[in-house]
Amino acid sequence: MGEGEVRERLERALRRLLEAERYLLELAPIIRSMGYDIRVYQSARGDWTRSYDGIEVAGLDTGGVDGRLNEAFHTRVGSEALTLYHAFYLAVPLCVPGSIGISHGVNWDKPEFQYPREGFLAAVEQFLNAISNLACVVSVDTNTINWVRATQSDLAGRLVYIPNFVDTEKFRPSETRRTPTGSVTVLYPRRLYAPRGFWTVADVLPDLLAEYPHLMFHFVGPANSPREEAAMRAFTEAYPGRVRWTVLPLERMPEAYQGADITVIPTLYAEGTSLSCLEALASGNAVIATNVGGLPNLIQDGYNGLLIDPTPQALRGALDRLIREPDLCRELARRGAEVAQHYRLDLWKERWRVLLEEHLSRPRVIASAEALEALGPPPAPLHTPLPGLPQFDLAWLEGCAVPQSMQFMIDCLPTIRELIQGWPRDRVLEVLDVRTGSGAGANLLATLHRSVFFGVQMKVDAMDISSAYKAYADVHFPDITYAVGNLFDLHPDRTWDLIICSHVIEHLNDPAPLISEISQRARHWAVFCAPFEEKNLLEGHSISITAKMIAGLRIQPLSMKVMTSPGWKHPVDEQSEVVVFVVGGRGLGQEGAAGG
Repeated sequence: MGEGEVRERLERALRRLLEAERYLLELAPIIRSMGYDIRVYQSARGDWTRSYDGIEVAGLDTGGVDGRLNEAFHTRVGSEALTLYHAFYLAVPLCVPGSIGISHGVNWDKPEFQYPREGFLAAVEQFLNAISNLACVVSVDTNTINWVRATQSDLAGRLVYIPNFVDTEKFRPSETRRTPTGSVTVLYPRRLYAPRGFWTVADVLPDLLAEYPHLMFHFVGPANSPREEAAMRAFTEAYPGRVRWTVLPLERMPEAYQGADITVIPTLYAEGTSLSCLEALASGNAVIATNVGGLPNLIQDGYNGLLIDPTPQALRGALDRLIREPDLCRELARRGAEVAQHYRLDLWKERWRVLLEEHLSRPRVIASAEALEALGPPPAPLHTPLPGLPQFDLAWLEGCAVPQSMQFMIDCLPTIRELIQGWPRDRVLEVLDVRTGSGAGANLLATLHRSVFFGVQMKVDAMDISSAYKAYADVHFPDITYAVGNLFDLHPDRTWDLIICSHVIEHLNDPAPLISEISQRARHWAVFCAPFEEKNLLEGHSISITAKMIAGLRIQPLSMKVMTSPGWKHPVDEQSEVVVFVVGGRGLGQEGAAGG
C-alpha cells in the first residue's frame, strides 16, 4: 500500500470519527474564539497525529483497547488549561483536577448491561466516581441529572443541563412540498440499528403498507450489520418505490426531512436529546418518539409530537393516528418547528461560552505531591507471568492462549446451537464458562449472541479459580462478566441455563465431582470439551478422557461428538482428537428437551 493511499485511508477514518462527533465539531470554534487551541486525544493502535478542519487529533497507543485510554492519557499528556472528557466516565480512575465531563445520555439502561447485578453495581460506582472526580458535568438531558439525584444526591449539583442543538438555518420547514401529492412519507433518519428502534419499524412496516396504499417509508442511514442490510434490501425489493433506503452526508440531511411528513425516533435505550429528533422538529415534520432517555425533554405528548412506549404496538398506533388525522399531523409539525427554536445552535453556543468563561476564570487547583501520592501507584500491568513461568508472558497470552481459547469455543458452537434450538427469542439464555482461563472463548460466544441475530441472546459469565487473567479480560473482553472464585463455594441456588467446561477435566485426577457439580448448577445443559483418547499424557494432564470414562459417568451423556480441532495437536500421539459431550442439567435430568 502506497504512502498516498495510507494517508487517504487515515483521512477517511478521521472524517468518520469527527462526523460522528458533531458535538465536538461545534464545540471547537467556541473554544478557539476564547483564544485557546484544541487538541483531541483518542485510543489508537500506535501513536499518530493528524489534523481535520483545524482540529489536531492525536492517537495514543493503547493497542486499540479503549479501556487503556485513561491510563495512557494521564501518564503521557501534560496538564492543559482545561481538559474536557467527551464521555464523562473516561474521568476514572485518573482525572485532571478542575475538569469538565459531558454526559450524552444514560447508556446503562440497556437490559444486558444490568445483569448480573454485581457487574451493574460496579459500573454505577464507576460512573459516580467519575462525576466525583470532575468539577462539572454537562448533561444533554435531565434524565441523567435525575438519575444522579436519585442515586447520590450530593453529586447532582455538579451537573449542568445544556440540551443538544439544531441549526435552524439549515433544518427548516420546506416552503414547497417535496412529497407526492396525496402520499404520506415516514422517515427513519438514523443508523439501522436495534437500539435505535430499526426492528420496531421493520415489525410494523408490512402491515402499514398493506393498509395504506398512499404510504411510503424512507430510511436514511447506514446498516449496522449484514442482518439490517439484508432486511432493507428485502423491503426495497418487496415494495419498489414505496420503501427507499439511502445514506446521505450531513449536509444533505435537510433534503430527507423536507421530503417527509412524519419522522419516527423509536429508540429502545441509550438516548439523550436526539439530534435527529431536533432536526425533524425544526424541519416541520410530525415526530413520533419513544419515552426513552432525553426524548421527553424534546416532545410534549400531543403538543409538538407523540410520545410513545418503545414497542411495535405503540408505534403502529401512533402512525395509524397521524395517517388518519392529517390535521393533527400538520398541527404537531407546526408546533414542533416552533419548539425547535428553543434549541437553536446559537443558543447552545452561548450556554457553552458562559460555562467555559466561568470555569476558566476560576483558580486552577494543582495537585500536590501528597495528593498525587494518595492516588496510589499506577495501575498494574494487565498480565504478568506466574512466578517461575516467564515463558507465559503477554506475547504468549495474545499469540497462543487467546486464539486457542476461541478455537475451543468454536469446537463447542455446533453442539450449543443444536441444544438451544427452540429457545424463546424473548428470553435471554444465561451461560457460565467455568475455569475460563483468558476468557477469550467466553467472550467470543457472548459477542456472537449479544443480540437475537443468531436466534438467541445470551448473557455470558466467566469464572476461574485463578486471578491471573482477570485484569486482562476486564479490559479486552467487555462482553463477559469475569469473576474469580470456586464453583463449589457458590450458594446452592446459583445456577445458569447452560454451563460450558472446556479443556479442564483432563487436568483433574477425578473429574467426576466437577462434572456432577456443574450438572447440578446447569438448569438445562452442561457442555464439556476435552482431548480425546490421549495416549501419552501431556505435562499437566492427569487423565485420558475416553469413551469408556464418559459412558461410566453417574450422569449419562445426552450426546457425544468426536472431532479434530485446529486448537489441539498432540506433539507425540499420531491421532489428535477432541470430544464434546453434553449432560443434562437439574431441570432436564436425562430427557434433554430443548427450549425452556
